[in-house]
Amino acid sequence: MKKLFCLLFLSGCFFGIYQRPQTIGEGNFDFSLYASFQITTNPYDRRDLKNSGYGLFSNLGFDFLYGITDLTDFGFHFSGAGLGPFLRFAVYDEKIRGIRNQFLIAPYILYDPIFSQSLGFRLDAIYSWRASKFFEPYIFYQMYYHPYFEEFFYNQTNLKPLGRVGSGFYHFVGFGSNFNIY
Repeated sequence: MKKLFCLLFLSGCFFGIYQRPQTIGEGNFDFSLYASFQITTNPYDRRDLKNSGYGLFSNLGFDFLYGITDLTDFGFHFSGAGLGPFLRFAVYDEKIRGIRNQFLIAPYILYDPIFSQSLGFRLDAIYSWRASKFFEPYIFYQMYYHPYFEEFFYNQTNLKPLGRVGSGFYHFVGFGSNFNIY
């Protein structure tokens, strides 16, 4: 049970990938609703850190996917990172010893209507293997660009968030698993 608990809650960065780690197939639809709560000692919120030594940040959202082909999906994303369309392209799709392995690239254009009223860009690279119909572990790399985050985190507060690699650019590496219930 302890191993299952760890798998459920190790999902990478604050934004995470929150999507199926493999393409869904031509003509198929998928809807994902999610919530995450990150506890960090990274100083995003000075008040929480001063009072408790850590910060708690929630993120809610959903993804809608449609399979254009067996190896290409079109989707719409909404979360704390923004809302907007994205594509997913499987660039590698092979069965190894009966297990489907897939590497996909997913570029996003995200608009932040709440905080900055500006565009951000995200790129996910995901490698996954379908261990069973219900369980798909994966590893991912995510690159994110948003000029507002640079202005807010770095210029106004003088903080250096984890993953910052340049002016407005952030990147993350993570792992997780998808649990299908149907």
